[in-house]
Amino acid sequence: GFFTSVKDLPLMAGLHEVPGTALLYDKPEGRLVELVARGPVSKKAAQDFFARTLPQLGWQPRAGSWHRDGEILRLGYSRENDELVVYLSINPQ
Repeated sequence: GFFTSVKDLPLMAGLHEVPGTALLYDKPEGRLVELVARGPVSKKAAQDFFARTLPQLGWQPRAGSWHRDGEILRLGYSRENDELVVYLSINPQ
């Protein structure tokens, strides 16, 4: 599936969007997006998922982030209780 608030970002099975955490701004320079998802998955499984799916959507890996059409996608991970928390942000290059 995909995030409901950003239709071009994939959402891994086992993760769910955290309600009320999405920040979306469209600016002339590009969009600013912050999303949070969480679920009982491993960090490695999430990293593998994004490494497989993001290139299919035009994102290219570069220096620890993903780049597409003048945008940078960054992914961050943390653990809370037994769940992985994934932080996604998109900014103009």
